[in-house]
Amino acid sequence: MKKNSPYTDVCESGFALTDMNLFLDTHPHCKEAIQYGRNTSEKYRKDRAAHTAANHPLTMYETQDDCFHSWISGPWPWEGGMR
Repeated sequence: MKKNSPYTDVCESGFALTDMNLFLDTHPHCKEAIQYGRNTSEKYRKDRAAHTAANHPLTMYETQDDCFHSWISGPWPWEGGMR
C-alpha cells in the first residue's frame, strides 16, 4: 500500500475532525465520539506539523520567524510541492 503524502494526511484528518464535530453537534454526550474527537484532533495536529516539516507551513500562523509572508515561499502544488 502506498503511503499518503503529508498534505493528504492533513486533508484526511481535517475532514475526519470536521465530520466528528458535526456528529457531536447532534450527539453531545456520546463518549466514543468524544474520545474519537480527542484522538483525531491530536492526529490532525501531528499531521500539520509533519507537513510543515516536510514542505512548508500551510498558514502564516505556522511560521517560525517574524517574516509572516515567508509561509508562501515554498513550492506550490503545481510547482511540485505538497509531496
